[in-house]
Amino acid sequence: MKQLLVFLICLMLVVIAGCDDSDTTGPDFRDTAGNTTGSSGCGSSGSDNGHPEECLEVNYQGNGTLTIQHTNACHFCDADTSSAVITIGEGEIIIDERPFGGMADCRCLFDIEYTIVNVPPGLYEIRLAGSAQDPPLTIAINLDTQSSKEACVVRGEC
Repeated sequence: MKQLLVFLICLMLVVIAGCDDSDTTGPDFRDTAGNTTGSSGCGSSGSDNGHPEECLEVNYQGNGTLTIQHTNACHFCDADTSSAVITIGEGEIIIDERPFGGMADCRCLFDIEYTIVNVPPGLYEIRLAGSAQDPPLTIAINLDTQSSKEACVVRGEC
């Protein structure tokens, strides 16, 4: 009986020691959120309409704020550039511009700015989906060591 009691006490100690609520698997993204904070409007991107470069410029402030500037984004003239869907997870940020929609018979260039708050430092691949660029424009940045980075591609006519 004494051995059983010692065994049960030891078993309870093992169970209690193993019940740790802390999660050490990675950063917590529950408070991380992003939205569109600016747009140049159709045709006012300041670029020519020939074959300009489409660019992503990323800037990270030490307070966890990440700004992403998408220049020369080719969309329908009547696109709603405030309706992007931003998905944030461990190691990736996806900005989906497909919800912009638009039904006009024309396309034009936009400059669009996104702000994401409470971004923990780390290595991220930022991927832009939905512009005329194929394959999608991507940029990798290590927010532990880099505060800014730019990636550009020459694309065809808008």
